Amino acid sequence: MEKVNSLFVIGFSVGILLLIISIFILKFPPKKINGWYGYRSASSMKSQERWDFAQIYSSRIMLKVALGMVFIGILGIKIQTSETLGTAISLGTMIIMLGVMIYKTETAIHKKFDNA
Repeated sequence: MEKVNSLFVIGFSVGILLLIISIFILKFPPKKINGWYGYRSASSMKSQERWDFAQIYSSRIMLKVALGMVFIGILGIKIQTSETLGTAISLGTMIIMLGVMIYKTETAIHKKFDNA
């Protein structure tokens, strides 16, 4: 019995999950500032205008992150790695991509609202 590649399992499943979340937030963005649902940071929760902007902006970037993770997962079909290496690559990629999403969203919020 062949082992399932962790690069595929983690990358693809995380990608699909992020894809579902990003599409859901794009279609049904949270209307009011809350601590439960949506992109929540100190800067995004300062005003309703910032909140609305952050929801759409972060969801669009999350959609790109999701597609990147799905791509990583598909690579896992072609590339055989050890379970440890596959896990490290997929989780490392996910952390970096989500970090970039947060950085880009926060930068865009500050650029749009702090210079006004």
